[in-house]
Amino acid sequence: MTVQTKKMHGKPVQSKKVTVHVLNWDIEGAECRKPTKCMIKVAVKRALNLAHGYIHVDATGVSISRNGKYREKAFLPQRALSAMVAFDHGWSVKPFKFTLEFHKTTRVGKISEQQRETYTKRAKSNGSAKKKYDMRSRVIGLSVAGGGEAKAA
Repeated sequence: MTVQTKKMHGKPVQSKKVTVHVLNWDIEGAECRKPTKCMIKVAVKRALNLAHGYIHVDATGVSISRNGKYREKAFLPQRALSAMVAFDHGWSVKPFKFTLEFHKTTRVGKISEQQRETYTKRAKSNGSAKKKYDMRSRVIGLSVAGGGEAKAA
């Protein structure tokens, strides 16, 4: 992992480049539309050597929170996006590697137990408490992020 300092909006920002290797056992153990069983998520977790931490992978990229202070975001390269969509279509995917460049985005704030209960109650009442991931939402997200149709790797 390399760390570089850049300027973003006139302020210094650290970016972290990480090479991610998606191995055969990541692909074999992955399950379509299951966020906890995403081949890219498992490979990112291994590349960052994260025992604990939040990792979210979707068509727009990878979001992580590893130290409890900041969220970080990296955009998925075309190679990883294509592999993700191919896997979602049930097509064969071979092991691959790619590089992610993480940038700090927002500060993670602590919430009180009362705030957590309020958010949970609101989510249950409006039906957003249980997220359901389907191929359509991944493909639509990819179309928005990539500006067009996805092609198989």
